[in-house]
Amino acid sequence: MFKSMMALTLVLAVATVMVGCATVEQAAKPGENVLPRIDPAKEGTLVSPDTQLGVDLTVRNMTKSAVTLQWLDEASGGRVYYKDIPAGGEVYQGTWQGHYWLVADKKDKALGIYETPDKDGVIIVK
Repeated sequence: MFKSMMALTLVLAVATVMVGCATVEQAAKPGENVLPRIDPAKEGTLVSPDTQLGVDLTVRNMTKSAVTLQWLDEASGGRVYYKDIPAGGEVYQGTWQGHYWLVADKKDKALGIYETPDKDGVIIVK
């Protein structure tokens, strides 16, 4: 009986640890269109195009710090602040196909750039 209780305790402990882990795969829900991260070093070379197809983005902040969502404009690719996303938070943003979105930390350091696809998409900040 003691061995079976120890085995059950071990199984429960492993299950608890596994449930508590969050990976990008777990952060994305089945069927979601997760956008690939573009190297922030490309900032300054990316300009949002003038397009007509509207799409929705979900931005999921999986970090332990707040981040900001910024649009790279159509004129020069300059940053335009849109909103703050708290640690563990999620926001929704309407946009246009081909537009570029930048996620930055509190010190305004770019963490990633994402291009809006031709259908709704998800940005996962990790």
